[in-house]
Amino acid sequence: MCSNRTKQRQYYEQLYKLRRSFRSLEAIRHRAAIENFYDFSQTHNKRVLEIGFGSGQLLARIAEKGGRCIGMEISRNAIHSLKKRFSEGMNFVLGALPNLPFRSIKFDLVVVSHVLEHVQDDRKSFKEISRVLKPGGRFILYVPTGFAEHPLHLRDYPKARIMEFCESYSLTVRKVSQECSFLLKFLTELRKKIEVVLYQQTEKPSRENARKKSLLGRFYLPFLRVVPLLSRIDSLVAKVTSSSNESLYLIEKVGVS
Repeated sequence: MCSNRTKQRQYYEQLYKLRRSFRSLEAIRHRAAIENFYDFSQTHNKRVLEIGFGSGQLLARIAEKGGRCIGMEISRNAIHSLKKRFSEGMNFVLGALPNLPFRSIKFDLVVVSHVLEHVQDDRKSFKEISRVLKPGGRFILYVPTGFAEHPLHLRDYPKARIMEFCESYSLTVRKVSQECSFLLKFLTELRKKIEVVLYQQTEKPSRENARKKSLLGRFYLPFLRVVPLLSRIDSLVAKVTSSSNESLYLIEKVGVS
C-alpha cells in the first residue's frame, strides 16, 4: 500500500503536470486572503519560507516586495513550472512536512497555506516550524476549520488544536481571521465547466467550437480578476454571519536570541 506522503506526491505531480493554468481560483483567492491579512512590505530583505507554495503566486509576490524567498514543494513539476515563470529572489527545495531540511533559527517568516491538513504528523510539523523560526519570527498559517471535501484532507483545525500546538512549541497567536469559501465553491464548479470547453480536444475542430472557445477565453481572464474582490465578500460574510470554514493565523515565535 502507498503511504500518505506517496499519495500526496503522486496527486500533486499529476495536478501540476496537467494544469494548463496555475492561476486557479483557489490559488488566487488564497493569495488575496493572505495579502489582506498581512502586510508583506515588512518582508523586505527578510528570510521567508513558504511550505507547499503550489502555484507560486504568493511566493512571487513576496519576492517582489524584496523578501529573500525559499519555496519548498512536494512536487517537482510545481518547482519546474515556477522556475520557468519566476526565479529572481527565489530558491526552491524539494521536500514536505513534517521534516524541514534547514538549520535552526533561520527564517523571519514561514507561510503554510492549506498544507497542514494534508500532513500525517502535524504536531511534528509545528515543532519543526518553530525550530527554523528566529525568535520574534512570524508564522502565517491558513487552515480549514470545517466542511472539508478534499480527498487528501486528513483533518480540520478547530482553534483549540492550534492553541495547543503553539503552547507546546514556544509560539503565540497574535491575530486570527475567520474566512469562508462559499462563493468559491460555486465559482470552482463554473471554472471547471469553462475549462472543459476551453481545453477539450476534438478530432474534427469546427468553426462553432472555435467561436465558443474564443468567447469563453475573452470572458475567462476578467472572471479570474474579480476573484480577490469575491474573496473580500466571502470574508465579510464570515464576519457578519459568524459562519466560516477556514482560519488564518498570525503566530509569533517567543523567546530571545
